[in-house]
Amino acid sequence: MSYAIETNLALGQLDDCGTTPDILEPFRAALNAMSGGALVVDPLTNIGSSGAVLMSRLTAGTIQFAYGSSNRIPVPSNPLVYAHLFGMEVQEFCSWWYGGAGAAHIASQIATLAPPANNLYVFPVNCAPGESGGWYKEAVTMKKMLDGKWSDGSQIKLRLADECGPTHLLAFPNVTTPPPVLSGSWLQDAKNGVYNGGELFSPLGDSSLVNGMFPNYPNVTGSIIDAGIKHYYIQTWQTPFRGRCLFVNKLFFDTVLTAAQQEMVTSAAYKCHMQIIANQLQGQDAIIKQFQLLGGIIHEKLPSDYLMSLRSATDEIYRQNSVADLTGFYGATLAHQRDFIRKNHVRWQSGNLDRTWRFKSRLNYESDLHPDTW
Repeated sequence: MSYAIETNLALGQLDDCGTTPDILEPFRAALNAMSGGALVVDPLTNIGSSGAVLMSRLTAGTIQFAYGSSNRIPVPSNPLVYAHLFGMEVQEFCSWWYGGAGAAHIASQIATLAPPANNLYVFPVNCAPGESGGWYKEAVTMKKMLDGKWSDGSQIKLRLADECGPTHLLAFPNVTTPPPVLSGSWLQDAKNGVYNGGELFSPLGDSSLVNGMFPNYPNVTGSIIDAGIKHYYIQTWQTPFRGRCLFVNKLFFDTVLTAAQQEMVTSAAYKCHMQIIANQLQGQDAIIKQFQLLGGIIHEKLPSDYLMSLRSATDEIYRQNSVADLTGFYGATLAHQRDFIRKNHVRWQSGNLDRTWRFKSRLNYESDLHPDTW
């Protein structure tokens, strides 16, 4: 039997959205092989409509498989499955989801929803590693952010998505965070003067020919650097991980598939997840090096005082979100994740030597990428 898999995301994005033709191939190929051709999922297609429509089609049973952002999960806690600001990195999120009862925690919230919204299983299949600090007109300093002005007196206007906008505005009220004019086109909005800084994707995504920052990559023509916004920060605070999910119609999974086929879908999703993480974590230094060769100024770290202010603001925004959610789901998930972090972070931070120290001054491990500033 052949089944469609649909998405609301633009196809062809080579980034943490992951909608190039091969992105779900590990899932499709594994499922086909394990089932002997009994379960065939078609190549990803775009429905040409919103994520809400996508999920309505999925939970109603019009389609059996869908792919989209974790913020399509129909519970108020979904932002914390999409990203945890200043929180878990990709491997830590996966540990929480698979080993720390995160999957069961979110499933229990979905189960309380009225039909058909509860007709849903969630499989994270594309947990992208940390994005970047983004692109800025000038080097970032605490004073500039407090003043809301670049050194030439122009207003700082940042592109920041989801909870990052309110967080930044709370910490630095003189900086503006305008909404996008052209959906998905950070680059064109920057060229039109809507933004002169902010983040979009990871290096992989920024180099994408679809909705990226370099429409002629690996060339500079028409890029964000060509537009005069050339200071690039490797370090991210916004999204230590970003979640994209395979969504499966629950009634179909529970009643149409045999127990063996259910295990096939689950195992194929796990394989896809691992393979995408592996692909996302490699090769991005080479992309950043190309940014540098094209005229980008590469900063390894954001200023620590700037990050401290944003971290404090993040805690306050999370508190406000918890209070505002009358279902209690947001606060419950935040507490669930924080409890997991509390019980494990000493091992995370101390179990291995500092990454920089591990490789610094060892010629056999020296990076091809040398940032312009620390």
